Amino acid sequence: MIARTKSPIMYKNRPLTASRIIDLVRKAAIFTTPTKSVKTFYGPRMMKRRGDLTFIASALGHYGSFISDKLHAIDGPFVFLDIGANAGLYSLLAAARPECDQVIAIEPVPSTFSVLVQNIAINEAAKVTPICGAVSTSDAGFVAMSFDPKHSGVSHVVEKTRDRVDHEVLAFVVSPMHLGLLLGKSTERIVIKIDVEGSEADVLTTIERAGLFPRITDAIIELSTLNDSSVQNVLSARSIMSRNGFIEETAIPATATFHYDAYFVRSAAQQPD
Repeated sequence: MIARTKSPIMYKNRPLTASRIIDLVRKAAIFTTPTKSVKTFYGPRMMKRRGDLTFIASALGHYGSFISDKLHAIDGPFVFLDIGANAGLYSLLAAARPECDQVIAIEPVPSTFSVLVQNIAINEAAKVTPICGAVSTSDAGFVAMSFDPKHSGVSHVVEKTRDRVDHEVLAFVVSPMHLGLLLGKSTERIVIKIDVEGSEADVLTTIERAGLFPRITDAIIELSTLNDSSVQNVLSARSIMSRNGFIEETAIPATATFHYDAYFVRSAAQQPD
């Protein structure tokens, strides 16, 4: 007798595993409740955004625990600078920490920024100051941004000469001077999170020109080689962090292409006063 293996049950061209069934049930529960907001897997309440994969990932915990664990492990007072805040998940997590005195949440896409403001309000997160803009060294007052309402978290700066996108918005430039004004009065240590889909080197250069690196102790930066010209961007980002006294604690992927959250930290001897 020939043993036969059962074919997996398929749903939308993917196997219907136990974990996927649980996810589908949880997703259905999110959108069938009568409230406009929902408590996410990570804790904060967030406005529902039907069809936005970024919101769904936040609600169901698909981003894993790497960044949230890093935020929970920070000792002592700190200011959290969230560049590419999207709807504010990590800004809200940081603000919930007693050790966090202030959060600057910067999001460039106006429609996403509107959701960020609403999420700050429903969580009564008074520590969070939202800023609508794109951190950049650009001399122009505005930069063009891509925007995909089906995945708000993949918005990125658009180069007019190369990129062609279906949805495009203009974002106010947050310059080195603006960053300095936002954070210059405080002397507390800064923890940064950067998620800008390919503009990491430009953002880090802006931070460097603002003179903020001496106060930064920890940096969580999404690095990716999946987009055009992003290999050089990753190399430049790592170079900027290195020359400012940081080492990467996460293991650098050995594959030619990667997309991961990198964690940079100073040695104890290099911590700002």
